[in-house]
Amino acid sequence: MRIWIAAAMMVAGSVFTSPSQETAAAVVEESGFTASLEMPVLSAYVWRGCTINDGAVFQPSLILEKWGVSLNAWANYDIERGANGKKGFSEFDPSIWYDLPFEAVEVSVGATHYKSRHTDATHEAFVIVGYPNDIVTPTAEVYQGLNGNTGMNGLYASLGLSRDFELKDWTLSLAATTGYGNPDFNSYLFGVEESVDGVAPVIDVAKAALSDGSVALTAAYAFNDMLAMSASGKYVWMWDADISDALEAAGIDTDIVIGSISLAVTYLPAWWMPSGTWREGTWEVED
Repeated sequence: MRIWIAAAMMVAGSVFTSPSQETAAAVVEESGFTASLEMPVLSAYVWRGCTINDGAVFQPSLILEKWGVSLNAWANYDIERGANGKKGFSEFDPSIWYDLPFEAVEVSVGATHYKSRHTDATHEAFVIVGYPNDIVTPTAEVYQGLNGNTGMNGLYASLGLSRDFELKDWTLSLAATTGYGNPDFNSYLFGVEESVDGVAPVIDVAKAALSDGSVALTAAYAFNDMLAMSASGKYVWMWDADISDALEAAGIDTDIVIGSISLAVTYLPAWWMPSGTWREGTWEVED
């Protein structure tokens, strides 16, 4: 949904850098709490195949996790002027989800509140299922709008495949996804009854159809368990000809290459950590 090209070299808060990756991971497991800050800069903001801003954006995300429950505060900052001709923060989307305690598969259920200066606030519930393995990881995602008779009330689903390759200190990730929207969702996102500043599509697309597809390559380097950076390239396109026609009529790209660079920081607050002391690279927990 978001990929980038530029530079983001900002670090917030303090970070432990002395322990080894193994002992840091052990502290996370023992304390049961993590806080992570992701700071990507992207060459464009594309959401489910629809280009929201074809200029550079900054999309910070703060995630707090405890007992399998995660809180995420995600925002979009338009570095270049967006559809309304303004720079600055244009969207804030808090979300919450719970990772179910399954061993063979990864299952998360949650909800998101979308608040943009371009549209009214909307809400979604979602389920994400993944099956990690050493060959290729399939992922299925389903999102259902919870907005009654107004706003985004449709269903969007996606299927994805991904594979990681370890190369010394680097991880290369290949991923491909395809999305599907029901009539309510496609009409909401791709079809608008009235044009907004000549940008929003004027063709209503009330049909169930495959919407967007994408392929992506990411290279990530972890300095330790608490600091990592990555660079990505992604190609996004639209499957459905009617949706493509609606977007093109509004002057919106239907296929786009996006680049990014990102810095991620994982913070282990001392007041959440079990009492103990670093001794020779190991965190010794007090009884």
